[in-house]
Amino acid sequence: TAYLRLQTDYTDFNSGDQFEGDDDDFHRILYVDQAWVEADWSTDETGFVVRGGRQFLSLGRGLLFNQVAYGLTAELTMGRWGAKAFGAHSIIHDDDVDTSLTNADDSERLFAGLEASYTLHAFHRAYLLALMQKDRNDEDPEVASQDWGYDSNYVGLGARGSLWDDLGYHVEAIYEFGESVAGGSTETEDIQ
Repeated sequence: TAYLRLQTDYTDFNSGDQFEGDDDDFHRILYVDQAWVEADWSTDETGFVVRGGRQFLSLGRGLLFNQVAYGLTAELTMGRWGAKAFGAHSIIHDDDVDTSLTNADDSERLFAGLEASYTLHAFHRAYLLALMQKDRNDEDPEVASQDWGYDSNYVGLGARGSLWDDLGYHVEAIYEFGESVAGGSTETEDIQ
């Protein structure tokens, strides 16, 4: 399967509501939002799908990771068990989440994610999550008194399901750890 999704944006602000200059409108011409290819090797007993390209990726409920990125994803299902793994890179010319960077308009982050799930009952599913994020942003121009970096790792578990009719639940707990550079510093510190 091949998929292509194009998008354009036009935002019309009220006069004086825009934060930059005198421009009250924002228009982005047609661009590729998603473009990927997918191969499906599923059988009657096992589901196995691999997808590569610019795609929407998510883990768990989407609070930990939920974005369009360049990536390769593999999903496997066997009976009540399921697993999803991906390797991804942020969209290069999108703004970085850290707006204090000297070149915050180009994001350079690598991600590796894993989600393993088990269906407890027809209406309840439990899962484990893991995500690694490596900050590959360059300082351009270099700033002697400040370094940037945020290399984080996450592990978590969650459950979701339906209690009755249309009343559902979702619970998720995530622990973060790794290393970061403190604001206004060149020293690394632990993330916890």
